Parts: sequence; structure tokens; C-alpha cells
Amino acid sequence: MEIVNSRVSCEVLSGEHVDDDDGGVEFVELLLTGGSPWGFTVRGGLEYHEPLLITKVEDGSRAALGRLQIGDEIVSVNSVLLSGYRLEAICLVKSSHKTLSLGIKRWSRLLLSHNDGLGHTVSSFSSASDGRCSFTV
Repeated sequence: MEIVNSRVSCEVLSGEHVDDDDGGVEFVELLLTGGSPWGFTVRGGLEYHEPLLITKVEDGSRAALGRLQIGDEIVSVNSVLLSGYRLEAICLVKSSHKTLSLGIKRWSRLLLSHNDGLGHTVSSFSSASDGRCSFTV
């Protein structure tokens, strides 16, 4: 087996920062090239009453090289605005063969944990133990 082109190219196509009381929101479009696997895990969706969030980025993956981050919300795939359903996003990502464009909503200050009021710290991105599942692409 010969590797013809092992170079991975990733770039940020555009970015816009919007200031608000929550610390600001940035909208970024990331372009990943080189083909799947892309190296990230998605969780949530309208079927779970949650946004589509990145919960894992594999070290050294195309997603990591493209600067995708845990907590990023996927709002579009290949210039298609998402309705919010996870299956829709998965199908669009899986249909991307050589390039993948992701529209991302990124909070400037994202709290990854919070106090539940009983003295316990709760992670926002804990493993799914409640029947909801994540999908790695």
C-alpha cells in the first residue's frame, strides 16, 4: 500500500466575534481536508433538547489540526444550515469525502463545570450515562 498524499491541510475560513454579557460568541467556519476519519465526537441534538456540541477531539486528527474545540456548537456542515438534529449532521459529515466545512458557534468563555447547589462540581461534558449517545466521525 502506497500513501500518495499524507499531508493534511486545515484552515479557518472566516470568523466573527460578537460581544455580549456572556463573554462573547464567535462564529467560525473551519475547512478540514484530507478525508475521514475527521477525529471528533458530536453529542446532543434537538431529539435530546440540546445543541449539537463537540465533546471530544482526537489528538493529531484533522479536527485538532483545524482547531476544532470541545464545546464548539456545530451550526452548519458544508454550507448547509442545520435544523439541529444529530442524524442530519452525521449524514452530512459522513457524505464528505475529501473536504469538510464546519460552521461553528464558539463561546469565548465556556464554563466546563458548575456547582449543582449541593456542593458537587458537575462537568458539562461528562460521559453519556443517561441513555443519550455520542457519535464519533
